[in-house]
Amino acid sequence: MKETSSAKWTYLDGVAHSEKHPDTFHIPSDKVKAKIEKGYWVKVGFVHPKGNTERLWVYVIERLGDLIRGTIDNDPVLFAKSSLECGQIVTLTVDHVLGILDPQGDPV
Repeated sequence: MKETSSAKWTYLDGVAHSEKHPDTFHIPSDKVKAKIEKGYWVKVGFVHPKGNTERLWVYVIERLGDLIRGTIDNDPVLFAKSSLECGQIVTLTVDHVLGILDPQGDPV
């Protein structure tokens, strides 16, 4: 699958959203995010142009500093297959990470 970016969606900035809603929207700390490496899964929010957000798991295939490259690991419901689909390669930053699972599937 080719790597894709699209005008049909954007990433939810987890850091900014958490700062706006500190009592209800929790994200992993920078210390926990530092553990992310190949073989982990990260939860990422994809924002539809109409404003709805869908959270999907991304399997990490590479980490370069604050950049994470991975494949979407579940089927989106809100997005047409032409814009976002399971197996699609995406590149994001650690600021987009909403949750983390280690290679065994345990929360970090």
